[in-house]
Amino acid sequence: MRGVFYLAATALLAASCAGAGATSAPTLGPNEYTLPSDPGMVLGPGETPLACAGVGLDAVLKASPSDPRKVWLADAITGSRIELVWPPGFTVRFGQGTAFDVLNAAGKITIVGGSHVSGACVGADAYWLDTVVQ
Repeated sequence: MRGVFYLAATALLAASCAGAGATSAPTLGPNEYTLPSDPGMVLGPGETPLACAGVGLDAVLKASPSDPRKVWLADAITGSRIELVWPPGFTVRFGQGTAFDVLNAAGKITIVGGSHVSGACVGADAYWLDTVVQ
């Protein structure tokens, strides 16, 4: 009988310890999705990446809830797609029709769909936006 008690107590202790260090994912609202992020990105004032090799762009922010990456830039001249990465915790929230907003980790809107983007930071294989709406 003591063996059964010992096994039950050990299982209960293991279950309680397993949840002790676990963190819950942020709760997403309806039509809200997590954006691809770069966990190494360090932000400075105005949520601009500190290590930024800035480039000029002439592009428009586009998105689709059915796209695996959700949000990208479309070059205003060629229409070519420019992939984006975001700081951890950034999300996109889709509204009516083609409306969408990009939110930071605090849930504040940083840029709205269809915005013209004139500059970004270049990473290894994608761009980070350095344009935010305050």
